[in-house]
Amino acid sequence: MLKYILIFIAFIFQYSTSIAQDFKRTNYCQCEVKGEKINRNNNKKDIVYAIVDSLSSDNLHVSFYNHTNDTVFLFKSYFDNDISTSEYLYRYDKTNRNLYLSFLPLLPYLSIKYSDRVVTQNRAVTKNQVVYDFYKIPPNQVFCFNLKIKDLANVKQAFQQLNPYSFSKFEDNISFKKCMALKGKTKTKYILQLAYYKNIQTICDGKSYYLDELKFNEEAKSFIIIDAEIPI
Repeated sequence: MLKYILIFIAFIFQYSTSIAQDFKRTNYCQCEVKGEKINRNNNKKDIVYAIVDSLSSDNLHVSFYNHTNDTVFLFKSYFDNDISTSEYLYRYDKTNRNLYLSFLPLLPYLSIKYSDRVVTQNRAVTKNQVVYDFYKIPPNQVFCFNLKIKDLANVKQAFQQLNPYSFSKFEDNISFKKCMALKGKTKTKYILQLAYYKNIQTICDGKSYYLDELKFNEEAKSFIIIDAEIPI
């Protein structure tokens, strides 16, 4: 009997360790500086874009380019492993047969501080479990990083695509609707969606979240969307 108890305890410990490795709480507006200098062609117009360089079964290898003379802020609040594999980030556009892996801000759930209650599942759609955080990308630099994802070949269902600009910090929740099934998977286009900001001064001023809510909400909705096709 003692043998089985010890095996059970070992299993629980191993499981808890695995969860701990995937679960962490990022700091509010840590804004870590990322990127390496790139040689920019003087004739190249100002542009910010991303490329999915490669795909393994559960990882995307992404390059984010800031081909401008301004600093930009890549929204990274959903990059943690336990969120990046959440089903709520997978959204399907039935009309165009696009399956989006969306890292765009969901304003009703984002906050500037965590609640005392710790949630380890579906954090992306639970209030006060995800805070605003960004990577700061200086002018004319590229930032290469990996994202842990679900194996896209095994994604059978997804939520319907939604317009993230239609939501605000004042709403209680978002109504997610699931598609019955992905149709014509061989014709489906897979797209990574990232968001970046040109200015986060108000977002990263914690007082504005409470004392200047309209301005905070306006800036929080000022993100710019980048689509990058995922090679399948």
